[in-house]
Amino acid sequence: MVRIQWIMKPFPGQNDQAMENVKKFAKLWKDQGANKCTIAIMSGNMWGHISFNCNFDNFEHLGKTRDLVRSHSDLKLMINDGSKLGEIVQENTYSIVENY
Repeated sequence: MVRIQWIMKPFPGQNDQAMENVKKFAKLWKDQGANKCTIAIMSGNMWGHISFNCNFDNFEHLGKTRDLVRSHSDLKLMINDGSKLGEIVQENTYSIVENY
């Protein structure tokens, strides 16, 4: 399994709006083929940040889904809306080696 993760820091006072925007991105990724998308509120040294994750079968599946997301007509609008609500502070892509 392959997972891609974005961590977003909402602008002060924009937490609710940022969460709504992240939900739109999750729906877009899921509708375009992601196996599963999850959204979480971070704690610890990233307290208050939003973590958005999508799961894929493999890197080929991720690439095909990413291409569909990038070509989606609403993506530019969603990015512009999201840029008002917070900052992407980290993006990680990784493959699962073992599950226990």
